Amino acid sequence: MNDPYLPPKSTVADAITTVSVQSRSSLLLIGGWIIVFSFVVVAIVVPIILSQFITLFAGFGADLPRLTTFFIDSRFFWSVLPVLACALAIHITTRSTHTAKYRKQMGLTLIALLVGAVILFAFAITAMYLPIFQMGQVVGH
Repeated sequence: MNDPYLPPKSTVADAITTVSVQSRSSLLLIGGWIIVFSFVVVAIVVPIILSQFITLFAGFGADLPRLTTFFIDSRFFWSVLPVLACALAIHITTRSTHTAKYRKQMGLTLIALLVGAVILFAFAITAMYLPIFQMGQVVGH
């Protein structure tokens, strides 16, 4: 039997600590949607810039380096990045709780996605300016 002089045991305090441990991480949510927005902008801007480079390269009258032709031929890949980022952001957003393990996994996934995007960006810059650098070497000699 319960002692009437002791306060009742509350499960609310236990529920609050459980929720705070497994609540959704706003930093993870915001970071995911910022990456989506960035990739959408990149997917819109890359074809515009790429078309200008293609007309510039057509005026060279020389064969393009393999890296440049590979990049031009695989330009559809830039439209896949926002789809992947959006799928990841939707997955993070729709999940009702974020455990510490889940936060770590998704944080590492977002970081890997950003690192991959930076590497692809460096690849794109190298691929698009390589013909100009080669032409400069030929003209300079």
